[in-house]
Amino acid sequence: MADDFLSKLRLKDSKESTFFKPFKVSSSMNALLKPIVEAFENSDKVTIGYSTLEKNKGLTKPTLKRKTIYLTGGALRDHLKGKTFRNYDLVTDATPDEIIMILKNAETNFIFLSEPEQTNKNDIIFYPSRYDDENNMMELTVERNGQKAYISTMNSNTKDRSKNVRKAKFCTSIDLDSKTRDLTINSLYLKLKNSDGENAELLDPVGGVHDLKSGQIVTISGVEDTLNRYPYLGFRLASLATRFSDDKRIPEKIIHVMDDADIDMDLNPHVLKDMFVKTIEDSTTYLEDYLKNLVDSKMIYKLFTDCTISEIKPDLPNNKITLIAYLLCKNSPDKIQSVLSKCGFLSTDIDEILIFAKMANESLRGSIDLANVESYFKKPSRLPKSRIQEFIHLFKKGQEHKKTKEDSNEIQDDFDDENVERYIKRIE
Repeated sequence: MADDFLSKLRLKDSKESTFFKPFKVSSSMNALLKPIVEAFENSDKVTIGYSTLEKNKGLTKPTLKRKTIYLTGGALRDHLKGKTFRNYDLVTDATPDEIIMILKNAETNFIFLSEPEQTNKNDIIFYPSRYDDENNMMELTVERNGQKAYISTMNSNTKDRSKNVRKAKFCTSIDLDSKTRDLTINSLYLKLKNSDGENAELLDPVGGVHDLKSGQIVTISGVEDTLNRYPYLGFRLASLATRFSDDKRIPEKIIHVMDDADIDMDLNPHVLKDMFVKTIEDSTTYLEDYLKNLVDSKMIYKLFTDCTISEIKPDLPNNKITLIAYLLCKNSPDKIQSVLSKCGFLSTDIDEILIFAKMANESLRGSIDLANVESYFKKPSRLPKSRIQEFIHLFKKGQEHKKTKEDSNEIQDDFDDENVERYIKRIE
């Protein structure tokens, strides 16, 4: 099926902007992608595997019709906005069996495995990575030295790899493939037809170019339907909005639906923890906006179940220990330990978080003096120096919200110069 009705744009290089530039393929810039594109460039030379007799030609070996491959999803979105990315999302009109044939017959040595396994870091391996419930292959992953390219046959199923698919619904139409993606900005397609140079033909079936340029976060289908099909999208939106929304916030329309709609969000806390830690420890994250998005959407309570969350302030540290200690410091140590254990945090991390959470709680109550903490932390401690400095910064922020003198007088002051060291040794 032809996609003649799609919006087609020609990307152009510009010295004035790093946005919406052609995508260049070369061995130096994308060593994993280049041999994949080369293989698909030569897909019409791949023999199907049998011989036949043709009139006036005699014995011939039929070959595949040339197959097309596209860059799409988050990788293309990030490229168009001048951001870096590591892995590739690719779709093609080749079936999974044809993808295997194309890569096996490539000039580059692609090693086919039934499942991922450790090999030489310079080897390029590929293996099936997604099946439907009837055991039909839907996706293959190509991997080299930890970098991955996910190649899917076009389909009208959810693209969420965490969800099972009852039956694969393959298609040859970009329009149909795009309709079951999550956001318009993730539903752009760049045709990869040059393995050594620029690729500039951009296809836009759902208006993603407009939304990406104007900083709008828009779901393709209804918000409730999209969130049900992509259960982790609500959590991911907290980060995506800081990077692609004009005001760095999740749109109110989506927030309202998340509050009111009956959305099935059976989320794995270990997955949420990994997403959260990866985002907060990324130095490019707009941390205050990210955390406010999690609070406004109430997704933070999917991670830290039934917890009281401290007020989100500017200049919070991009570190999981001190940040989580601050966020959870108003909860009991038993509660903190229970929640973090369910999320899959290491016991050593939990112990350290508990130390700082206790200190942060006392600082917010105004019952411990900053000078005492700084004085103690100048002495040898098992806690990392970087963590201590982050905590002292957090401690100073807590002092700004100290209780009034009258309220503070009601709190027993257990933390004078004489006993602060004894206190910290106790909670360590």
